[in-house]
Parts: sequence; C-alpha cells; structure tokens
Amino acid sequence: MKTCPICLRDPTVGAQVSRFPSCAHAFHSHCIVGWLREKNNSCPMCRVPAHTLF
Repeated sequence: MKTCPICLRDPTVGAQVSRFPSCAHAFHSHCIVGWLREKNNSCPMCRVPAHTLF
C-alpha cells in the first residue's frame, strides 16, 4: 500500500495494514476499523459488501 485511501497518508514503518481478502484493497488497520464502525458495510474502494470479505 502506498497511500491509505481512507486517510490519504502513507504508511509508516511498522504500521499495521489490513487487506480485504476478496478485493485485496489495503488500509491502515485503524482506518478500516473506524470505517466499518461508522456503519459503512463495504470496502471504501470498490464497495464489495463487508460480509463477503471475512
């Protein structure tokens, strides 16, 4: 991942990155957790439903 599509920041060395298995999009772990907690139920990039990702 070059830049997190949610916060638009580059990952730092040692940063935790999460990747969705179905679509392979990657995000900072804390960004995607926040995204999903806000009742967004899909990948922010391609909108694959979250229930198909885990």
